[in-house]
Amino acid sequence: MMRIALLGGVDGSWAAMLRAGGHVLTSIWTAGGGQIGEITAALAAEHHCPVFFHRFRRDDLAMLRQTGTGLVVVVGYPWLVPVDPALPAVNIHPSLLPDGRGPAPVQWILATHPASAGITVHKLTAEADAGDILAQEPMTLTATDDLHTVFARTYWRSAQMMAAILADFPRAWAAAVPQPATGRWPASHPGVFTIGPTTRVGDALHHWRAFGPGLVAWKEGEGRTRWPVAVRGWQEAHGLTPGMVVSDDGRIVTLAVMDGFLLIEATG
Repeated sequence: MMRIALLGGVDGSWAAMLRAGGHVLTSIWTAGGGQIGEITAALAAEHHCPVFFHRFRRDDLAMLRQTGTGLVVVVGYPWLVPVDPALPAVNIHPSLLPDGRGPAPVQWILATHPASAGITVHKLTAEADAGDILAQEPMTLTATDDLHTVFARTYWRSAQMMAAILADFPRAWAAAVPQPATGRWPASHPGVFTIGPTTRVGDALHHWRAFGPGLVAWKEGEGRTRWPVAVRGWQEAHGLTPGMVVSDDGRIVTLAVMDGFLLIEATG
């Protein structure tokens, strides 16, 4: 049994893993801006632990030691975490490190680097995503995978990986192996892809599959930018002006583009 501080967020498979192993959360640190989801709320209630919303600071390490925390686990936490050599810490990274070091590996894996799909559990160090590897598994992508399914698969498999690590944590920690110094590509934060009159169906669907909400925008004819929550489409020859709104039922817009049509469900 280990006493764990969780930085970031997990899904229900992690809750089940912690329960099955008899592990205890001493605190949860989230970047939710003062709001938490149902899973985080349920974890906090089950483990009777506090939830913190401020950015984790070096002086918070002392509090963790005072609560008997023996391990820090980072899952999707957006900020660099200070480390203490006396308090082990691991990060769950959704790529086969050292490929995909950085904040957005899944997006780039779907866009251009499918061979780097996978999960790495590594020691937390002062340099982001560079610590020794405790466990690593590849992930074979399918034609139906997108941003949401890859993250769901990552949660599911990483929970199982962590169950094995926590079963004999001292051995796993001691057996960690160094990463190669550099990977084949970095996972820098992607820019926004904007759907417009010159967009082609394949490009729009490819970017939506890889980058999803918040990184795909649609600029209407009068210049207003809207943010899709879903994008679908098909290729078909037509004589319409690209960028023309063919239909708008108040929820879904049918947009003519260079080589077909897009169905855009958008907000804003």
